Amino acid sequence: MTQDELKTKIKAWLKANNKDYAWLADKCGVTRNTINNYLARKVIPESKVEIFTSILQSDSLQEDDTQTQQVVTR
Repeated sequence: MTQDELKTKIKAWLKANNKDYAWLADKCGVTRNTINNYLARKVIPESKVEIFTSILQSDSLQEDDTQTQQVVTR
């Protein structure tokens, strides 16, 4: 999947799951502004691509989701 495809899919996932950039930033260990930059124009680092992909693969991610927490700690 290209970066542009990933960005489009993560935006759609956030909207469909009523999540915002602040929520995603918390899951990735970065600021909301960083997420905004990733999704608007900057290259997403590989470590964050793994987190985004993990989120996209889950149907409904809960706040205590251990899979995402494990990825974040890498």
